[in-house]
Amino acid sequence: MAKNLNMHGAHLRRIKPGDELPPTVPLDPESREANELLEALDDAMFEAIAGDEAALARAHELWQRAVIAVGGERVEESREQYLRFAVETTNRHSAGEIRESARMVAAVEVIAWLTRGAA
Repeated sequence: MAKNLNMHGAHLRRIKPGDELPPTVPLDPESREANELLEALDDAMFEAIAGDEAALARAHELWQRAVIAVGGERVEESREQYLRFAVETTNRHSAGEIRESARMVAAVEVIAWLTRGAA
């Protein structure tokens, strides 16, 4: 990926497919566990919007976990950033700059579940 779009600082640990996913119980929003969850979510979300199908499923799962475990202002800040990036991606693709339907479909799917509510 050309840019590091992670908004939650340096990576402590990357969560990859097959890794144990973070907890679904409320966490202190400033805890190490919350930061790791949000960092993993950032990675998965930006990869998903870029058209990575496996990342799309992982991003959806991590999003649901973040809403439950972290919630509040930190999750809303993330939601806003993901929506901006997804909308920019769809605008670029619909304007004809880039013709990659997988990216546009992935971005639209992300927009749909981020605007539907918590999950």
